Amino acid sequence: MMRKLTNDECLYATKNGDFSPETKSSAAKTVIIMTQSWCPQWKVMEMYMGAVEKKIAASASGDSVELLYVEYDKEPFYEEFVHFKETVLKNFEIPYLRFYKNGELTSESNYVSETELLFRLGIGEK
Repeated sequence: MMRKLTNDECLYATKNGDFSPETKSSAAKTVIIMTQSWCPQWKVMEMYMGAVEKKIAASASGDSVELLYVEYDKEPFYEEFVHFKETVLKNFEIPYLRFYKNGELTSESNYVSETELLFRLGIGEK
């Protein structure tokens, strides 16, 4: 359910202006999280991701969910990725989340709580 984006997936986005259709539709509901490893809000999100995965697995929604992330400050394509995120996606904050349903962008956000993440995935209430 949660996996790190590959170098190829990230480089595709930097070269093409968006993530590939395969990445965006890797599940019925896909969340792409772009962050840097030192970000305090990302550290909070990392702490609750195990619980989120368990709640997704236990949900009766029937939709597959994929949580994809990249800590791009640790990657050799750091500068390219920052340029893509800030210039193309026009987002300057971290973490930056993009929510997709069947490959179509449904919403964007920066940090979200566990409750908000589950709500946006259609699991649980606010």
